[in-house]
Amino acid sequence: IDIENEAILDAISKNDSVKFNLYTSDSFKIISAKISENIVKKIQPIINGKTRQVFNEFYIENSISNASFNYPFAGGDSTYFLSCKFITKKDYCSMLLLSDSVGSYIVNLIYGDYDGKWKLNTFNLGRYSVLGKSAQEWYKNALKSYKQQNLFDALCAITISTFLQKPFIGFNYKNSDKIDNLNKKIIADISQKYPMPYNMKNISTNPEIVNIHYDIGNDSSMSKISIIIQYKTSINIVYNEIALKKENDEIQKKINEIYPGLIKSNKLIVYKAINAHPQSGMLNPASYQFIVRN
Repeated sequence: IDIENEAILDAISKNDSVKFNLYTSDSFKIISAKISENIVKKIQPIINGKTRQVFNEFYIENSISNASFNYPFAGGDSTYFLSCKFITKKDYCSMLLLSDSVGSYIVNLIYGDYDGKWKLNTFNLGRYSVLGKSAQEWYKNALKSYKQQNLFDALCAITISTFLQKPFIGFNYKNSDKIDNLNKKIIADISQKYPMPYNMKNISTNPEIVNIHYDIGNDSSMSKISIIIQYKTSINIVYNEIALKKENDEIQKKINEIYPGLIKSNKLIVYKAINAHPQSGMLNPASYQFIVRN
């Protein structure tokens, strides 16, 4: 299987969909005929420049084809269930971690035995860690911050944990319900302690803070974790950039008085000005962003 794994990943790293398809089964080709080229093209920047190591692998024999599989793999807090379908009677599952200094992806390759040759039946890929921490580690950070009532630090950590807890369809942590419940608690506590919209009456234009949330960048580096501070402004965001900038400068000076510790603990802050209230029903209202790096 090591040979097949290396060949498939090498084909992806070279953006070679023809070579990639040499190692896939007819079943995979039928299902992915229209998207295999896009799979290779999309995954190429993720594969390149990352070290590879085995996360888990196993061989399995079934009495029937298309057998369903749902099995727990023990690891304490990191215990997870793998649910999938094995198309042939003899199958091999190989799960690899592709890592660099800021995080890792997990790739799941399931091969079937076709007349003594291993052919790829299933290919899954998803983020496993961000900034060197897995879903479980971010969950522990969130729980610690929550107990200390550092709610926005807790929100950051649980947002990332939630994002990572299901890297691909069929991979589920045993304690996923605990992650989801903590996420709900943190959001509820923030809503209670910091009700929104919040009118910044100490600023002449009276902007309203309407939403604060975290965003994880979709780039392959996985390093763009930002906090989004969305506010409604009475200043026209299309025609009055100078006034918008002046107002935002005032917001940046006052924001830490309203939400202590919010700015200090975040490296990338995005202030997002809008004219329409999020609950107005307007789809994709125009916005103007100010990006601050600490």
